[in-house]
Amino acid sequence: MGPDLLNLTKRRDRTWVGRYLAEPDKMLADGDAIAKKLFAKYRGVRMPNLGLDRDEIDAILVHIDKESRAAPAGSKASSSTVRTVVPRG
Repeated sequence: MGPDLLNLTKRRDRTWVGRYLAEPDKMLADGDAIAKKLFAKYRGVRMPNLGLDRDEIDAILVHIDKESRAAPAGSKASSSTVRTVVPRG
């Protein structure tokens, strides 16, 4: 469950996305309008603060941009393109 990440950095300011990845809990507590809207849209499910550093955030954004460029024109994420990641352990 969560927002479509296809072309994320074309739809949202890259600086905002980076901050949200770094401290989603703080942005929500600070009353950030977009964070509040996402929280409401996804029925109170919070994005966890994963403790990502700047290099990890940059790598995530590079990956999202790369996958977005590789997606067929006009495509949107759908249930068939969503992957569930289950930790090994």
